[in-house]
Amino acid sequence: MLALGAVCGLPLLAARSAQDRHSLSVVFLGLFFLSFATGDIGLLLSGQRMGGGSELPTTTELVIIVSAICFLMGYWLALSFGRRNTAGICKREWATPFVRIIAIAFWIVGLVSVYFIQTSFDKVLASPFWSQLAGILSLARLLNPLGALMMVYLYIRRGDRVALIAFLVFAACDFLMGLYGDTKEQAFRDPILYLITRFLLTRKIPIFAAFVLFAVAGATFSFFAEFRDEFKANQRSRAEAFEVVVNSFFSATTEPGKAADDESMSKRFAAGLDYVASRTGLKPSVEIIVTGTGVRAPFMEGKTIAPLFYAFIPRNFMPDKPDSSVGQTFNRAFKISEDRDTYISPSMNGELYWNFGWPGVVLGMTLMGIILSIVSRAVDLSKQITLPRLLILMMTVYLVCLRFEDGVAIQFTYWLRAVLLLLIIHALMPKQRQTEQPAQ
Repeated sequence: MLALGAVCGLPLLAARSAQDRHSLSVVFLGLFFLSFATGDIGLLLSGQRMGGGSELPTTTELVIIVSAICFLMGYWLALSFGRRNTAGICKREWATPFVRIIAIAFWIVGLVSVYFIQTSFDKVLASPFWSQLAGILSLARLLNPLGALMMVYLYIRRGDRVALIAFLVFAACDFLMGLYGDTKEQAFRDPILYLITRFLLTRKIPIFAAFVLFAVAGATFSFFAEFRDEFKANQRSRAEAFEVVVNSFFSATTEPGKAADDESMSKRFAAGLDYVASRTGLKPSVEIIVTGTGVRAPFMEGKTIAPLFYAFIPRNFMPDKPDSSVGQTFNRAFKISEDRDTYISPSMNGELYWNFGWPGVVLGMTLMGIILSIVSRAVDLSKQITLPRLLILMMTVYLVCLRFEDGVAIQFTYWLRAVLLLLIIHALMPKQRQTEQPAQ
């Protein structure tokens, strides 16, 4: 853990501010450390020994450390080439009145798409006609965080309190949708993106807001687990399970004396923190892959990464287009869950090892560092801050850094589509007059 912390902390020494070209490496490796050190930190706090009692790092730990080193090498390598005074892209600011309209429209369309994906996606795929639109539906849901990010930008950069109120409404609705759709990412994504955006725009760590998010997550995660039990184990409908959870929440908060001991808010908070720690850590998935590949399951030799090369080919032009659901493939190959359809995140570096072993980790993570370095140079906030620049940066943070647990093909496919969409929108959006540009 100390070695990983040392590697992940190197960008902090190189960065002059939260807005320079090293910003993406700071965010990526910061989240990388949290993802892979959570379990070890828990063991350390409980007084247990890490790494099975051995002082030497395990093969799994070496894969994790080498992944961070290779990413950083690729990132710094790409920064060392090219002109340092490159102006970048998307230098014109969008007109504020249009931003408000677009933000609301994007968020609504995205939320509706999320609803259909979480509640009716299996029916959509079963229909020959609607299955052709599955890719459009998946892309449309990315409009949901884009709308929220636009409101965050207007509030932080322009002091727009109406945008703040709109964002709070967005976050509350997304939280309820996350509970109803049984996806904690949807529930907590908006405040997490807010914290990172505020850090990048103000160059200050929002400690109080982070503490509030931590408290809310700890207090509510047990309700997500209760919803899943009611929905899947007890075979209730989503509406019925949602009603049970809402009643439990009001019972625990308004009538704490009548709640059972294991249903009190203090017990739920402790259980929620344990759940956060168990679900945040990606080390167990990498360990399954490193110890089991070649023993329990064969090397994939690029099969789970190949769908990335067909990202822009519609399925109706390619009916046998490979499936990019690597989480289910991972579960079935290693026989992790009794339910074959359960999606278990392999992490990107784990998937790279599963496909090509050590060469996959070294080359794949180096290439990932190069890509993020190019993005950081293109939308360098220290040169100029505009909304389209921030959106490209934050969608990279969301789809590659925060979603590092998912598969390489599906996340980079979403990322490519999101960046292309933003560039098209930037070309079409009315621009603010140069004299109206906000002070840097």
